[in-house]
Formats: sequence, C-alpha cells, structure tokens
Amino acid sequence: GSWLPITNGSAESWLFHANDAIEKVSEGFAVLMVHLSLKRAPPAAVGAKSWLRRFLNYSFRRWLSIGPVICIWTLIYLYMFVEYVPMNNIIKSRGLLIWHSEMRGDCSARSSFWLSFLLLHEAITGRGSPCHNSDIFEALFGLDLALFALLAILGPALTGLLWPLAILWRWQLVEEGN
Repeated sequence: GSWLPITNGSAESWLFHANDAIEKVSEGFAVLMVHLSLKRAPPAAVGAKSWLRRFLNYSFRRWLSIGPVICIWTLIYLYMFVEYVPMNNIIKSRGLLIWHSEMRGDCSARSSFWLSFLLLHEAITGRGSPCHNSDIFEALFGLDLALFALLAILGPALTGLLWPLAILWRWQLVEEGN
C-alpha cells in the first residue's frame, strides 16, 4: 500500500521531524561514554613511547569491537537492503530517497566505504560518512580515542574538569545556531 502524507502540525509530523530529539540521543550517548570512561581511567603513561603504544593498542581493540559490525551493516545496506527488501513508494519520502538511493551511491565508492569501515571518514575528508549510521559510530569512536588520550596524559582529575567546559561550549554553539 501507499504511505499517507504527513500533515504539518500533526503528532506524526513532530515525531518524523524530531531532529532535535535525535541530536539529544546522540549527545546522551556521548555524555554516557565520557562518564564511563572517567570511571575506568587508565593509569598515567610514562614516556611518549609508552603512551603511543598504549594508545595504538587501545585504538585497535576498540576498532575490533565495532568495525566488523559497521562493515557487515554497510554491506547489507549497499548490496541487500534495497534489492531484497521492497521499498514501496520510496520516492514519496525525501529522507528515504536520499538515504537509500543518493547516499547509497556515495557510500559504494571505494574511498568512502573503506574510510567509513575504518571509522576515519570524517577525520580524513572533513565531512560525515555517506554510509548509513556509520557517522555516529565514527564520532563516538573518535571521542573515545580522544578521551583515552587525554586520560592517559592528564589523568582523570584534569580530564574530568575539562568535560563540563566542553559541554558548556557545545551548548553555546547550539544556542548560536552552529
């Protein structure tokens, strides 16, 4: 069957266009991750070589926990989802059309796929991953690595003091519309 149009001002419209709520969920995951990272702070590294070795080891272990899942989901998104799951009336929804046609084509480019798989797309290209849902995991991965680096250098006390400042800075950017 066809989808009924969503009228502006209705409850469905609010739920469908609740980008603010989606941003709050993403920020909530980031806050939770920082809180848990501060609780499991690593002991301070002694020397640059020790810090670099620990950072690379931690990065690889964290990537192993999420990288294969992102790869499998992206392969399903690229090669199975639209072809084997009927997407009736996809053209009627602009969001679905963008994600399941335009962005899918961008994601299937070798460079985008591999950078997204390695969770490095935004860090290298400066723009979010076109692969479905990869960008939020990439952002959380980058935040986790940055936190580990700060915790290993500064320790949990100083890093814990920097966290509220970062939240205040984020709220200021949101209020300014950035």
